[in-house]
Amino acid sequence: MKAVASSIILALSLAACASTTTPSNDVIILNPELHAANADYAASMAVPRSPMTMASGATVSNCEEYLALGDGVDIEPAPNNRIPSLEYVTCDSLSVLQDALPVPAAYISDSMGESLSTRFDMRSFRSSMHQRTTEEAFTLQALTDHPLKIGAHVAELDSPSWYFKLEVVAVADIDASGKPDWLIWVVDQSLEGTYLAIYPLIIYDPVTSGLLTASPLPR
Repeated sequence: MKAVASSIILALSLAACASTTTPSNDVIILNPELHAANADYAASMAVPRSPMTMASGATVSNCEEYLALGDGVDIEPAPNNRIPSLEYVTCDSLSVLQDALPVPAAYISDSMGESLSTRFDMRSFRSSMHQRTTEEAFTLQALTDHPLKIGAHVAELDSPSWYFKLEVVAVADIDASGKPDWLIWVVDQSLEGTYLAIYPLIIYDPVTSGLLTASPLPR
């Protein structure tokens, strides 16, 4: 992961590792930083984060304050909010997993990364890649001629000009349907400019073949 995105994830990791108590639930968390944060939900909710201004004028500085705003959270589109807003991806992710139901480990496979690269419909969410999609080309693999790095749970584009990462960070029954859902993080970063976005999405009831589509997190 490139410099700025790496520093954000490192900051989240250091904050999360401040506590080492037993995890609050039994959902499967694949991302080490998110796993550490979930190990003590209460501490992660209260740990100080970079102050962020909301459209209402309120300022939040931890997950508790941020999540207390409830539905319709609207971040002020100010330059000073750009980097702080990235830290609150963990808050949204932890909140969703706290209410999720566990699923059997058998639902985890080493082909998740490959599925993200070849079957995940990039038209189903907004990103820097969205305008490049067509009816014929709409997966990460189809949208780039640069080789992808495929891991068990990750699909990663690391070109000279752009860094783009799709990662399954947790698997749980988020919508209480009795089926597993994938919580994913998207890292979208220009390596020639200042654009950087990190945000969570959900793939509900991922199928073993056919397209996978993204949905926003419930609030």
